[in-house]
Amino acid sequence: MHRIVRYSRPVRSEPRLSHNQCKPDFHPAGAVAGNPCDLERIDQSTLAMNIGGSLRHSTEAGSTTVEAGVTISLLFLLIFGIVEFGQTFCTYNTMLLAVEQAGRYAMVHNQGPPDACGSQSQAAQCPILSNTPLANCAAALTQQLLSAYQAPNIGVSVTEDRISIPGTITICANYSVDLLPPLLFPNGSFNLTRQVIVPLI
Repeated sequence: MHRIVRYSRPVRSEPRLSHNQCKPDFHPAGAVAGNPCDLERIDQSTLAMNIGGSLRHSTEAGSTTVEAGVTISLLFLLIFGIVEFGQTFCTYNTMLLAVEQAGRYAMVHNQGPPDACGSQSQAAQCPILSNTPLANCAAALTQQLLSAYQAPNIGVSVTEDRISIPGTITICANYSVDLLPPLLFPNGSFNLTRQVIVPLI
């Protein structure tokens, strides 16, 4: 009687990679194909590239947000500045028109105004007013014209000089401008003053 004995081939365990096996060596191109050490180095480099790319994208996104905020702020400041400049320029032209009309009125009614007018009030940065009928009526006409053009609160003072030859009358208007963007004028408001001097012939 024969006994059949079967021998199983021993299973070889795959050798583990030691620390020294994955040290970087110089190999010719194509000589390390299929080397597990190369695969491990590729995985590590890919992971480092992904992390670096994520950090770079986050930094770029933060920089873009900051730049957009600064740009929008400057744009709004520019728009407000243009609007304020337009309103101030319109007010200045209205003041010029009103004082010129009052100057013509004073020249025509040099001998005495046709109507009695109330007393005027002193305007800032204007000559000292004259409490005469012609000066008071010229100031009242100026305020009436400014109200008709819907101008803001503007001070008006009229000064009459009868000493000089020929006599003169000075119509002065002053407006204090308060700009909405304070960065344009950090020192605060500024004054617009317009005056005309006409002879009394």
